[in-house]
Amino acid sequence: MDTDQQLQQDVVGQLDWDPAINAAQVGVDVHDGVVTLAGHVGTPGEKWAAEQIVRNLTGVRGVDNAIAIKPAVALSAVKHDIEGALLRCARRDSAHRVDIRLQDDEVTLSGFVSTWDERVCAIHAAWGAPGVRNVVDEMQMRL
Repeated sequence: MDTDQQLQQDVVGQLDWDPAINAAQVGVDVHDGVVTLAGHVGTPGEKWAAEQIVRNLTGVRGVDNAIAIKPAVALSAVKHDIEGALLRCARRDSAHRVDIRLQDDEVTLSGFVSTWDERVCAIHAAWGAPGVRNVVDEMQMRL
């Protein structure tokens, strides 16, 4: 077996063994002893841990850590952030008139707001939530 192939198997095996890393989301490629890690993980700690595991393996000449960090999006956290923002910049009842739906990393805002500023506030809060990659605005204006 080719040395790079064996090293790739070793790397994959070590990543699979470590409970701190979701190895199914990490791709491994090896060329001339240089290991390239790709894919995505939920935290910077997972990215760092994957690199540290690889660096310590015999035969590794270098590591290119191209793993992206894609945090999991929690609906409760997104709702909390948006409702808090609306309470700060809108009428008190507006925070409870905006419906928030989460599909993977996309937030959909619907319901009613009283002003353009309230709409912008809700959109900005949704974009600011960790892990959100897209915001769909379906809110309507109601005075």
